[in-house]
Amino acid sequence: MAVVALARQAIVFLLAWETMALSSFLLPKAGLMPFHVWLPEAHPAAPSHVSGLTSGVMIKTGIHGLARLLFLVPGCPPHPLTILDGLLRLLGRLDESRTRSA
Repeated sequence: MAVVALARQAIVFLLAWETMALSSFLLPKAGLMPFHVWLPEAHPAAPSHVSGLTSGVMIKTGIHGLARLLFLVPGCPPHPLTILDGLLRLLGRLDESRTRSA
């Protein structure tokens, strides 16, 4: 029994460590406060197409990664913003396919 309890504690510790490590990489990418120090310098210094790519892809990738990270934590229900994000993405895809076929 002690071995099983120790294994469970090790799994919880590793999951917590993984969550902290992933968060430390995703928070700056998402540009969330106080990890947004790179944003004010990066956007004006970059050419317009690179700035658009940074704003459009990189920041949203970090936010999406943080939302996906919520599902790794056992017992954590889906956040309402994650559900809203999924619904808005679905509506965007439907609108894109509707306008593309017209």
